[in-house]
Parts: sequence; C-alpha cells; structure tokens
Amino acid sequence: MTEKFETEILERLDQLELLVKNGYKELLTTKDVMEMLNISRTSLYRLRDEGILVAYKIYGKVYFKKKEVFAAMDEHLRPTG
Repeated sequence: MTEKFETEILERLDQLELLVKNGYKELLTTKDVMEMLNISRTSLYRLRDEGILVAYKIYGKVYFKKKEVFAAMDEHLRPTG
C-alpha cells in the first residue's frame, strides 16, 4: 500500500467517524443499539445472526440503520403478562 493510499483511507475513516458522531442519525453504532435496546453485545450479535437485525460494515466499522432497528422492534415486540 502506498503512503498516499493509506492517507486517503485514514481521511475517509475520519470523515465517516465525524458523520456518525456529529449527528448523522440514520446510522447507529453497536454501542448505540446495545444502549437503546438495553441488551448485551452477545444478545445484539444473536439478533444479527438470527437475521432480526441487519448490520452494515463501512470501512471496517459495524453500523445499523436506525429505521431498521425500530422496524425490528415493532415486528418482534410482544406484550408481557
């Protein structure tokens, strides 16, 4: 890999990170989804592996689409009691 290529990749990663951190609300990180659903990382991976949630990898980082997380919650939400 050339130095120019490495620099370009690092710049793109920085831009993506800024988008996510500064309010690009359509994408959620693994941590965001775990906190939102109050579940562990293991449970989140199980939901992903079962196809209930779809994960997207962008430049090596995993994200979830917010609208898909809400749709999955609506579809799989069951009343207790």
